[in-house]
Amino acid sequence: MRIDEGYEVTTGPEVMPNGYLRIQALVTRTGVFKYLMPDGTYRNELRPPEEVFKPETMRTLSNLAVTLEHPDVDGRYVKLDTNNTQNFQVGMSGDTPRIENGKYVGATLIITNADVIETIRARKKTQISCAYDCDYEVKAGTYEGLRFDAIQRNISYNHLSIVKIGRAGPECS
Repeated sequence: MRIDEGYEVTTGPEVMPNGYLRIQALVTRTGVFKYLMPDGTYRNELRPPEEVFKPETMRTLSNLAVTLEHPDVDGRYVKLDTNNTQNFQVGMSGDTPRIENGKYVGATLIITNADVIETIRARKKTQISCAYDCDYEVKAGTYEGLRFDAIQRNISYNHLSIVKIGRAGPECS
């Protein structure tokens, strides 16, 4: 499972009549990212537009659980499923992710947990991180001037998390 941290919310949250927050956010993007491998080394992986924006990939971003930080059990990240989602979920993504500026995927997030709403309002944690699975094509090259060692294919998202500092930092703020 990949944890793709690093995307800031794009606009201020809208308070809904029931107190929930509706947020328009950039949740992922194309480009080259550095990932820690199991052996402790790093690998640069390309997330090309044809994979990030593929209809099958975009569909997996619809109606996902949103968590505060990535779910962790005994120090290990876990995927969400029907047996554990209720322990971690603080909101949900909308059903229509969209391509923004040819590089990003935007989504509507609805945050339903009062403590997390306060965390967001206080700007303690505002970046978005995706958790997903993918296949890898081991192939070196360059993309927009950056070297990569592998290409991510067949991306399938599991959940979105609200984090303090993500992989790409405040790039999308």
